[in-house]
Amino acid sequence: METKKNKRKGFNWRRAISASGNLFQFHKNYNNRQFKSQSTIGVKSEKESESRRRYQVGLKSRVHHVTDILHTEPLKSNHDVFMLVICGEEGIGKTTIATVVYRELLCRFESGSFIANVKEIGKNTNGIVRLQQKLLSDICNGREIQIDNVENGKSIIDKTLSRRKVFVVLDDVDAFDQLNALCGSVSWFGKGSRIIITTNHEGLLNGDWRNEGWLNKNWVTSEYIVRKLDVTESLELLSWYAFKEEYPEEDFEELLRAAVDLCKGLPLALEVLGSYLFGRKIAEWESALEILLNDRGLDIMNLLKVGFYGCDDMVKYIFLNICDSYIGKDRDNTVKQLEEIGFSAEIGIDVLEQRCLLSMDMENKFMMHWFASNNGKPNIS
Repeated sequence: METKKNKRKGFNWRRAISASGNLFQFHKNYNNRQFKSQSTIGVKSEKESESRRRYQVGLKSRVHHVTDILHTEPLKSNHDVFMLVICGEEGIGKTTIATVVYRELLCRFESGSFIANVKEIGKNTNGIVRLQQKLLSDICNGREIQIDNVENGKSIIDKTLSRRKVFVVLDDVDAFDQLNALCGSVSWFGKGSRIIITTNHEGLLNGDWRNEGWLNKNWVTSEYIVRKLDVTESLELLSWYAFKEEYPEEDFEELLRAAVDLCKGLPLALEVLGSYLFGRKIAEWESALEILLNDRGLDIMNLLKVGFYGCDDMVKYIFLNICDSYIGKDRDNTVKQLEEIGFSAEIGIDVLEQRCLLSMDMENKFMMHWFASNNGKPNIS
């Protein structure tokens, strides 16, 4: 039975939501049930099924839009090689969309390359050369190619890719030198090639890069701005992370609405907040959301820090060790190495992934999380 205190709190939430413009017309069947549950056998199968369904929230329409652009826009311009720029703010899902599109379309090309963390890698010593080596290695089926310097790398890329139909994704680009070194001219790529760039900077190709003359090299480009999740999508995604199921528990419906309002349609914010609130009681939800409401917004970084400090010492050590030595390294090999020195790495990494403190790229390698500072060390102070 609900206490008077909880009733008062509930009234406060109703008032807060009403003041925000009555954005939500909530009912239990808010989802159109696009993703039907399937029978699974064993805990692992259930976990994988939940992960797949949670992962798909809001993705289908966005992936369809991107694939449609990649197919139709080059036909309109009558050009054989085409670049699409996917842009949007941090946490909007650019990398996720690009990853799904890459996986779906790669079979239509001779070869491909998905280069993650371009910004982070590119600013390191010889980082641009490393990016060029990654591109060439992927296209050449893992063969290592010696590159002396950036200009040498550009020449080799031109000679290697110019007769191939390739699919390339450059994830998290933020500087002209990165782009110029990896796809400096349309002539570098064979007929039918497609290039996707993800960036936080909307309209980036209309600024400094245009002034550099890069767009005058016969590139045909289009820009796709990722929209935020709508209310229905936000409710479903938050419910998956907070309750591990498609629909919220009835007692939490009002609190779920308030949490969704705070997240403003950002998938990462919904995932982080949902992970933080998972398994917590109503009073803990109310306390957390009251603090966020008083702060007039959701501070994802603070929530991530709370999640980190809530881990036991073993999990903290695993996180710090991965940030220090294993970014870009294979997950399975990392687990093996850490377990050889006495740590339950499989369990620890699962905990860190559930709390959105670690993420993997499509090759099952650890990615540089935005939770880390510019020098690659975790920003946990």
